[in-house]
Parts: sequence; C-alpha cells; structure tokens
Amino acid sequence: MGKGSATRKIVRGGRAANVHHEEERSAYAVSSREWRIVALLCFIASLRIFFFGAVFPFFNNVDEPSHFDLIWKYSQWQIPAQGTDRISPESLRMIFLFESPEYFRKAEEFPKGRLPPPAWLLPEAYKNASLKRLNSVHIVNYEEYSPPLYYFVAGRWLAFGESLGLKNGGLLYWTRFLNIPVYALAVLLAFFIGKTIPGSNRSILWGLPTLVAFMPQDVFYSLNSDVLTPLPCGLAYLLMIRIILGKASDWMHWALMGACIAAAVLIKTANVPLLAMLMVVLLVRAVDTRGIRFSRKAVLNASAFCASLVVPLGIWISRNLATVGDWSGSDHKINLLGWTYKSFADIFLHPIFTPFGLGHFLHNTLSSFWRGEFVWGREGIASVYVDYFYSVSTGVFLGVSTFSLVRFYKNRPARSLQPTIRKSPRKKSAAKNDRSIGSAAITDEGMHKVLFLSICGVSCSVAFMIALSMVFDFGNCVYPSREKPFFTSGRLLLCVLYPALLCYIYGLDRIMSRFGNRVTSMHVICALCVLLTLNELYLSGPVFGSVYNFFHIPLGKLGP
Repeated sequence: MGKGSATRKIVRGGRAANVHHEEERSAYAVSSREWRIVALLCFIASLRIFFFGAVFPFFNNVDEPSHFDLIWKYSQWQIPAQGTDRISPESLRMIFLFESPEYFRKAEEFPKGRLPPPAWLLPEAYKNASLKRLNSVHIVNYEEYSPPLYYFVAGRWLAFGESLGLKNGGLLYWTRFLNIPVYALAVLLAFFIGKTIPGSNRSILWGLPTLVAFMPQDVFYSLNSDVLTPLPCGLAYLLMIRIILGKASDWMHWALMGACIAAAVLIKTANVPLLAMLMVVLLVRAVDTRGIRFSRKAVLNASAFCASLVVPLGIWISRNLATVGDWSGSDHKINLLGWTYKSFADIFLHPIFTPFGLGHFLHNTLSSFWRGEFVWGREGIASVYVDYFYSVSTGVFLGVSTFSLVRFYKNRPARSLQPTIRKSPRKKSAAKNDRSIGSAAITDEGMHKVLFLSICGVSCSVAFMIALSMVFDFGNCVYPSREKPFFTSGRLLLCVLYPALLCYIYGLDRIMSRFGNRVTSMHVICALCVLLTLNELYLSGPVFGSVYNFFHIPLGKLGP
C-alpha cells in the first residue's frame, strides 16, 4: 500500500508539473493573428522613425555633432585615448557642409529674412578655405570618452554604408536610419514583455507595444547613444520579470541578465538604475523563498551573473583608468563644461527641496520623456498644454498604480494566494472552480510583483537624475545652469521606458475600470496615439520644408 500510494503521488506530481509547463508554454505561444498585429505595429513604428528621421536635418541641438564625430572615429577604428578629443577633419567637413542653422536661428535674423544658401552650394574655393580655417581651430569633442557600445555599433553600421558606396548626405542619413531596425525591435520587445506579465489584459498586452510604436520621443530621430538604451534595458527587465515570477532560475538567464545590464551601462552610465532594480529582484526572491539559500544552484547563478556583468565593465573601467585616469571617462566632459562638485553642505541647498523646484523638475522631466528636447529657431518643438497633459497624466497614472499596489499588499493577509484543493466528494466542477480561483489569486500576486519592480525602477531613475542635479555647481553652463540646476532630459529615463509605460497603462486601466466596459483603456490608448501623432505632425510642420533635410540635400557626389 505504501509503495502504491507513493507511486500515485509521483504520477500526480508529474502530471501537475506537465500541466504547469503546458500552461506556461500556452501563455507564451504567439498566434498568427498576434504576429500580424505585432508586425503591423513594427512597420508603423519603422515608417514613423524613417519619416521624422528624414525630415529633421543635421545637426540637431542634442549634441548630434559630437555623437557623429565619435561614430565616425569608431568606424575608422580610431579608439579614443589620451589626447584624441579633437573633432576629426572628416567630421568637421560633414558638419560644415550639412549643418542646418535652423535649430538655433530664425530666418528673419538673416539679411532679407531668408536663410543663407546651404554650404554644399558654395563655390569650391570658398568651401576649401572655410574648411582650412575650421581645421586650424582645436575644436574639442566632450563626448570623446563616453561609454563605447553605441558608437561601436553605429560606427560599424556607418562603415557598412561606406562599403555600399554611400557618401556625404547619404552616409549621414544612412547612419541615422540605424534607428529604424532598433526601434522596430523595441516595439517587438514591448509585446513580449506584455506577454510575460501574468494576467495581462488586452490593455497591457497591446497597449505597451502600441504606446512604444507611437511615442513621439524625438531622440530616435537623431544620432544619440540613448537610441540603443531600450533594447538591453528592456531585455534585462523581461528577464527580471521571469526571475521574480519563478519562471527562470537557471544560470543562463542570470548570465544573460548580467550581460544586458553591462551592455546598458556600456551604452550610457545613466543606465545604472538597472542595478537598483536588480536589488529589488533579489529582495522579492528572498521574501518568496523565506531567506537566501546558498545552494550549489544559487552559487552557479551568482557566478554566471557576476562574470557576465563584471568582466565587460571591468575591461572598460580598467582601460579608462589607464588612458584618461577616470573610471567612467566623464571627468573630461565635466571639466570642459565647467562643472564642479559641490561641498556636502551645499548639496542640500538645492531648489529641488522647494515645491516650485520639485514641480519644475518633474514637469519638465516627464514631458521631455514623452516628446524629447529638439528646438527649432531656439524654441522647443512643444505645446504648453500637451506638455501639461504628459506630466499630469504620467504623475496621476503612476500614483494610481502605486496606490493600487499599496492597497493590494495591505490587504494581502486576508488573501489566500495559494489555496489548497482538498479532497472531498464534491463534483469536479466545484474543484475546477477552486483551482481557477487559486490561479487567479496567484496571477494577481504576480502582476503586483511586476508592478512593484516597475515602480521601484522608475523611482530609482528619477532619484538618480535628482542626485545628478544636486551634486554639481554648473557654473556658466547653459543647460543645466546655476539658475535652473536640474537635469530634465527625459531621455535619461529611457532605461525604464517599459516599466514607466506599464505603470502608465495599469493606472489608466484601473481608472477606466470604474466606468464599465463601454469605453476601455485600450480605446483610450488608441485615441491617445492618434492625437499624439497629429500633434507631432502639427508641431513639426515648420521642419518639413527645410532645404537641409533628406529630401533636399545631395545624397551622393557634390557639385555638377
């Protein structure tokens, strides 16, 4: 009897495990209809990035000349070292020939109220003399020692374009159009993140990739290291979700997550809040398993993670220390911009601790997170009313998500998260109903774990930007300045793009659930995407006629 009972238990356990794996596989299965919708969203996003990337001329106000110079150097295998911070002659040539004055000047500021003719139309002798004067000046690239991964990838892309015979304006836009496949992958990644979240309804499953596809963040229309940020950060976020849900515990997941975090930091040091999110993952797992267990498997996972994280970062840091004497390479930029570190006492005299200062920081950061930072004629390509919508709606929906999370865990003791199905002579339908209740409760728990991770990630990123704003005296720098000592570049929050949008959608969904099913949050998201696109087209209207953009500049050989 004992053997028979044990055998039946093993069989039942095996069946339960098989059922669990089957359910997990079905949850991640993508139907042909879903593939078609995702492909459509990726196609629309690619069209958007191509169109706006083409209509905006070179070189924009978000440090695009510096980024291009570094991309060019990497394409020629000119790896930055001590004393290599001078802008290269070829970069100066491209900047002189194709830079639009429209970002910083208005037509009425020129004689007869008209822009001067583009430099590529000037006589050859005049161009050569101007370039000679430019090359005689030591113009420094303050992005020279930035983390290398984006510049290496973009440099290889530029070199590939050169091998195809592209040159001049064609080569410039070819380099910028790297953003098209990158952004399509970002939309695809958003779909798989939504697919991974337990209990994600249609609003989360489709709202996440839809918002990413239509998000009017203009950094993706330019050359900038932030362009690559969503991919490693999003993949790391996806792996973190699987780990906190207990769906990924083998060493390969941990190794891949370490590699993703390392890649994110090697793109931009502002992505270090991912390490804080990792601490949240470890905390959640420790609570779930009632402590940290130093098993053989745990040691293997930790070793794989540390190796994949520390080795690439260690190589980069060691090289920086050996070549420029600074672990991150940022001291060079800080010195050129005239920033200095404050004393400990002065740090806490920052205006961020006033209601006006905090409001200014949050409003400008959240609005630029959505729309970017481009200017045209020295004026931001933005609407005051739309900016308030961005900042207020983001604050409200994140607040609703936080309130929902707190209420869930406050009432948690009253919940039965893993109800036991007792043997009883009840009908099968009743037992099945019990199992469905238990599954729903566990799913709800998983959703709130992901929400907790997301809110912590967004909070850490915002806190990191506040800390950066507080520690520096910005001297005579224009942005940030002593008068407004705030880092309000929303693109620095792209490391938490997916967590932020998830909280946004969840908060919207909680509010819309109060109004019944007639108008769902997915309807609101679709309407919002249409309005965002129309607003972006309207605000960018003056750019479309620029004679410096893709549709007007010479894409190949100059001259007759």
